[in-house]
Amino acid sequence: MSNLSNIHTRYVARVSILELLLVLLVCASVLAQDRPPTEILLKGAPHALHHAECEFNPTTDELQPYRDGGEMLGLVPGVTAGRMGGHGSEPVIRGQSQNQINIISDGSFSFGGCPNRMDPPSSMLDIHDPDKRVKVTRGYQSVLQGPGASGGTVEVESVPPLFDMQAPFKLSTFSSYDSNGNTRDFGANGDLSFRRGYIKTGGFWKDSDSYQDGSGDTVRSAFRTQGGRLEVGALPDSNSSIRILLSRNRTTDALYAGAGMDSPNSDASTIGINASRRSTSESFIKQISLNAYSSYVDHLMDNYSLRERTEGFMRAPSESNTHGGRILIHAFEIENPWKIGVDVLNNNRDARRYGNKSDRSRVTMLQSVLWPDVSINDVGLFVEKSVLLSEATTATIGLRYDYVDTSSDAANVRPEMPSMISMNGSGNSPNDLYQRYYGINAEDQQEDNVGGVAHLQHALAPNLLLFGGFSQAIRTADATERAIASEMGSELWVGNPEIDPETHQVFSAGLSYSTPSIATNLQIYYDKIEDYILRDRARGQAGILQQDGANIYRNIDAALAGTEAQVIWRIDQNLEVTGDLTYTRGTDLDRHRPLPQIPPLFGAIRTIYSKESWSIGSTIRFATEQYRVDTDKISGTGRDLRKTPGYGTLDLFASTEILDTLELRAGVTNLTDKTYANHLNRSNSFDPEEIQVNEPGRSYFAQVIARF
Repeated sequence: MSNLSNIHTRYVARVSILELLLVLLVCASVLAQDRPPTEILLKGAPHALHHAECEFNPTTDELQPYRDGGEMLGLVPGVTAGRMGGHGSEPVIRGQSQNQINIISDGSFSFGGCPNRMDPPSSMLDIHDPDKRVKVTRGYQSVLQGPGASGGTVEVESVPPLFDMQAPFKLSTFSSYDSNGNTRDFGANGDLSFRRGYIKTGGFWKDSDSYQDGSGDTVRSAFRTQGGRLEVGALPDSNSSIRILLSRNRTTDALYAGAGMDSPNSDASTIGINASRRSTSESFIKQISLNAYSSYVDHLMDNYSLRERTEGFMRAPSESNTHGGRILIHAFEIENPWKIGVDVLNNNRDARRYGNKSDRSRVTMLQSVLWPDVSINDVGLFVEKSVLLSEATTATIGLRYDYVDTSSDAANVRPEMPSMISMNGSGNSPNDLYQRYYGINAEDQQEDNVGGVAHLQHALAPNLLLFGGFSQAIRTADATERAIASEMGSELWVGNPEIDPETHQVFSAGLSYSTPSIATNLQIYYDKIEDYILRDRARGQAGILQQDGANIYRNIDAALAGTEAQVIWRIDQNLEVTGDLTYTRGTDLDRHRPLPQIPPLFGAIRTIYSKESWSIGSTIRFATEQYRVDTDKISGTGRDLRKTPGYGTLDLFASTEILDTLELRAGVTNLTDKTYANHLNRSNSFDPEEIQVNEPGRSYFAQVIARF
């Protein structure tokens, strides 16, 4: 018993997961006494059926509330999230985040407009369309997923409506309420389908106050967001399609406990066109797909509009504009074609911070050039092929080349406000800061990056699959890592214009087993990273000229290793239990110490019982203590605030359908009102110190969905 106690103390969350699970299984066993003769499709959390993928519909498969796309992704097996407030949660996969994860919506990339990452791409995802499909891929599994993607890829795709002569028009509405934060949500979606085309439109509105954590303390997290979309599709024949997509998302009055500023306004809009054509001839091109898009993000943050302040006023307008496209050809074969293509991705970011010591109506004096008109251009060529080696063995080989060109055209712009470390009576330009810390200026940079995948899967038995492989993903530095130039008094945050791209070499292997009643999946991986981009403290390291503790970027050698496990147990036609467990270990190989900001062991257990028109269920979410941390600002990065305690929470939910047109959902999250925080911190350009934000305490929710 003492050994079990020691293990519990070190590795297990404070709420007893086993005791809660035992209660749930007993309750489920009682409910399972009444079994209908017909098979029922069980509703619940996203199922991780593929060894590295999870695909789901966010409006029907996830029965619990979420504030934005980042919070939704944090509910997916193998994914966690870092919180800054109520809006803008940052997903983390395999210990990687930000632009180590590709976020793609209907073929389009968008990059946030905020240097603080108040608006990460996940927060701009349109997840309110009932026909949306979300696919989360862990790790780098295909060269088709764009440049980078060393941590994984999130793809959101709109599914065209099926033409129904009897019901060409479909309408759905939803409204929800979440008590903790007084969150109100309303939206509507409509489809009009024709024999050769369709029109889809929808919109939503959400208003949330600040929530309270489990101790009853108010966490600054209020926000308002609204958005809409329009999709027009044409189907000239059974082998051709074309879609035009427009979307707009606006967030206002967003408060952030994890930042020195709030966001009065943030606007994001995207326009895209997708087209595809299947060949009906004997030509070597079997299918061709094209897409092009532009996205525009305008963001404003300040430290006085939404909080009390009497002096030292600051505001930071910023923008991020992205343009890109792809041509993908399926060639030579229909069943297992060669996939050959080219993609283009251009992102430009510019951010300035203005200040005024005493007059909030005249915050116009340039204080810092945060993003000095940074452009990152990527042109990629790729080819991928799956080969059936035998009836039991399949191999997938892919190769990708990316040419990257970067520039920072405003690196010589000098702020008007004086600096504590400037000798010229004014502020420091970005190049002044780059010279001070790295001895370089921001010159145009070019990269030639080669990556690829080689995966093999072999059926050991009809229900037992062995899989494994190797991949190399090259992840170029983003605008912040290359060029951030933030100076707030003695706190400096300076990007490295000559930072090298990360090279991730990943070996992975696993087993999956499936029967009609149970499916399991276990995978391990080792990611050797050359030139890992580390945000560190300046203390005279190689290539760093200062020892003043400023936030800087440098390359190191590092490793990420982990295990991912999932199980789905269909006890009978009505009762299902799912579980997932994820562990990541990050190591700085140069200094033989933990990498910062790596989540601990975490997972979830969900039990759901479904009948034809109703379902009830529960979810236990848990994480162990993260004891492998880097908290020392003198000898390390100091990016981990503490050894974050483990936790366990219990959620309950239920749903019922009435007359096939009305669905009611209700439940409670964090039933025990646990006070806890995820280990992941967030930092900001106003004050680059790390801040850990508590998760919401107990909350009751209800939702009504009507379909016509």
